[in-house]
Amino acid sequence: MIENGQSIFLIMKKIFSICLFISSTCFFGQNQKEESFRNSIGDFKTSGSWLPATKIDNSIEGSPYLFDECDGFFKIFIDEKKYYPIGNLNYNISSKVLESKISKDSIFQYDLKAISFVKRGEEKYVFCTIDKKVDFCLEIYSSSKIVFVKDFKLALINGTLNPLTQEMRKSRYEKKQEYFCKVANNEFIEVDLKKKPILKLLGEKSKLVEKYASDSKLSFSSEKDLVKIFKYYDSL
Repeated sequence: MIENGQSIFLIMKKIFSICLFISSTCFFGQNQKEESFRNSIGDFKTSGSWLPATKIDNSIEGSPYLFDECDGFFKIFIDEKKYYPIGNLNYNISSKVLESKISKDSIFQYDLKAISFVKRGEEKYVFCTIDKKVDFCLEIYSSSKIVFVKDFKLALINGTLNPLTQEMRKSRYEKKQEYFCKVANNEFIEVDLKKKPILKLLGEKSKLVEKYASDSKLSFSSEKDLVKIFKYYDSL
């Protein structure tokens, strides 16, 4: 009986040691990850905020975040040349906060005033004052004469009763895209991707632009074609 008791004790001791090792390894790994992130963000360490991660609300379908995946290759620019490469970044459309998820327990929120713009691959995201609020927008075209951006909005659609099953459908987040133009350093104006409202923005040069678009078979509903149209407008 004594030998059996000693065997059980040794087994329990080993199990405890393994659990302690796993726990300390996870803790060390998390701290190491946070320390690595702190070293990578440079100037933002003193201007951003470390916060506990918010729990996912499973009662709502979808996500309030702009990107489907937060992992990727991002560059946060503090001016035209200096930037910090970040592998984990997302923008909360609802709270208008740019953040990195460091672990399941913590996130880092950036001070937007310290950021000039953000690049996600070839895409450039800029902060635009629209209707007296600062939004995080995808820059489609920009010059000294005209700026064309895509803004992102979030709506919460409340759940409704399914008449067939008599069960409540879940509420859901619905993302929407809106386009804005700024001409000659005026305020941003929302525009539909249609010929008439865009030509109206271009003032006295609209006739020349309309002819160029027609001759070149360009569509005012296409982002790529609008870039070509705006480049022609800039050349006039």
